Amino acid sequence: MKTFKEIIIDNITCEKPIGMTIRYNTQRVDKRIKHFVFVEGRDDKLFYSCTEEEELANAAAYFYSVRSDYREGDEKIVGKSSVLYCFKHIKNNKTLCNGIGKCVFIVDKDYDPLLQYTPYHFTEEERHYIRRTEGYSFENFYILQENLQLLFRSMHLTDEAVNEFQTELKKMWKSLWTYYAAKAAITLNYYNKSVPGYSSKYKPKDIFIFDGDVAVDLEKKRLETQRMIDHINTNSELQEAYKGFKKQLKESPYQYMRGHDVYDYLLYYLRMNHGVLLRSLQDMDDYSKNVAKMTVNMVY
Repeated sequence: MKTFKEIIIDNITCEKPIGMTIRYNTQRVDKRIKHFVFVEGRDDKLFYSCTEEEELANAAAYFYSVRSDYREGDEKIVGKSSVLYCFKHIKNNKTLCNGIGKCVFIVDKDYDPLLQYTPYHFTEEERHYIRRTEGYSFENFYILQENLQLLFRSMHLTDEAVNEFQTELKKMWKSLWTYYAAKAAITLNYYNKSVPGYSSKYKPKDIFIFDGDVAVDLEKKRLETQRMIDHINTNSELQEAYKGFKKQLKESPYQYMRGHDVYDYLLYYLRMNHGVLLRSLQDMDDYSKNVAKMTVNMVY
């Protein structure tokens, strides 16, 4: 049996959500640290720490969960859930809550701007503590008009090239918005006990290839979309959600196109159409210079 000290060390090392709050507790007395930033994962940390926002870039300590197998009861607490878990834990802890003013909690908006589809209940006041991305996730910042212009100019590409990219992105979106709407309706009802569970046959990585001359496996996309729609038609709540998301997603692609797909498509497009290899997270110096110039707005 492990000692209490060993359990504490394991929690900190493995970055379980409780480990995140334990490490926060050990660092909150360090006067060199100005802010404590809780994010969904490593890539989120790399992005936000490169911005020019004072709270996120200068003397900030970052916390995120990396143990995808950690469970609280029957539910995994990783990514977005881990950030929300930490907020609730710190806010409701008599010792930790005193420092919540120096804490920054950032989550992807996904399809849920009001945090209604999470395992936790949030009051209107509590939601103001949680920063949410303006688009689906932080990768969507790349396709803001002003950010695209900055990025393309840094690679000696014209504003006309930006317009051409946006045209192609819209074409791609039109072929995918029903897929995303169905996925949104099912995903956001994950915690809804009155809705039957769904198991996908094809994961996003099977559908969005972005390799060689192929961007999307159209057949797998078609089959997975049809499977989701067939599942949605078995439940009235899913049908209502799907109907609403179809309208939202059709009208606002920037807001709802999945961030990973946006970023991967951008890399793919630049490589295929301009012969440009956009440096990614592997080259932090180049990456940080690009991100530092970007407009990064949050929803509170």
